[in-house]
Amino acid sequence: MSFRYTNHLVATLKHRLYLEAAHRQLVRRTFTGTCNGVEVTCSAYGSVVGLRMVDSAVWEPLYRLDAGDEATAATATATASSAPKKGIDLVKLAASVQAATWQAIQKLRAAKEEAHGRALRRNPQLLAEANMRDWYEHDANTLQPRPQDALKHLQATEWMEAVRFGVPQPARYLASNTSSPQQQQEQQQREVITVLRDEDCDPANIPIGSVHPLFTPGLVQLELDPNIMQQSNSNTNSSRVDTPFVQHEQRKEMCRDEEAFWERVELIRRSQLAAIPQGGVKRGYADMAAVVEDNVAEKVQLRFTR
Repeated sequence: MSFRYTNHLVATLKHRLYLEAAHRQLVRRTFTGTCNGVEVTCSAYGSVVGLRMVDSAVWEPLYRLDAGDEATAATATATASSAPKKGIDLVKLAASVQAATWQAIQKLRAAKEEAHGRALRRNPQLLAEANMRDWYEHDANTLQPRPQDALKHLQATEWMEAVRFGVPQPARYLASNTSSPQQQQEQQQREVITVLRDEDCDPANIPIGSVHPLFTPGLVQLELDPNIMQQSNSNTNSSRVDTPFVQHEQRKEMCRDEEAFWERVELIRRSQLAAIPQGGVKRGYADMAAVVEDNVAEKVQLRFTR
């Protein structure tokens, strides 16, 4: 294995470890947006977990209807399923809630992209390659935590969260059978991931197998029982490794270098075409082969005559 290939793998591993550390730090936070006295709190997955009116002196003159406007507001909202509160302009209130939610989501997206940029800046191997694709390959839509994972993680038990994030000794988070229904309800209404500590967000303590798919087969084989390995080699029992998925991830990782190579070839070709002036005459290469052959023949003759 060449030094360049090994160095690239180390850089990729460090980058993904930094991203996973940022992911674990983000899921422990909440993001707040405010607009006209309305405060909306969102989790790291983008789901709204809190809504409250901050200052009555701010929202009272904005959302409180006059006596003449109450009849108009009641007529406009007569088709609603539930009757609105008396004297509250629900249209303005909904607009403020929407604006506050949008502000919280923008803070979340900015934090994810800043974590991605910080992971690149802390990686000298990737900076030495000077590949702009690393900076623009991911954005807030593709970086973790993703919104579609909210139901899977926020509604899970603490034990399942510990297993998914690779927290050591996940058995200590097993819920006892004697827990009250109130405690179970509070556990289901969590806003953030509670099983992660500061030491779990350190890149040195993050399992490599959960970060880099290329290293998954080797790590799993090291952890397997020798009897299981012998059975899998004799085709009597299938391994616990999802071979098609691992091969798919490997092909996807290795084809990126080839795509980058052809992108550089296309860039060089376009730069050469752009260097030709408009209306200019291209350089002719018809007689170049004969000149090269003559020079080679002369060098060979001189070498043997000496």
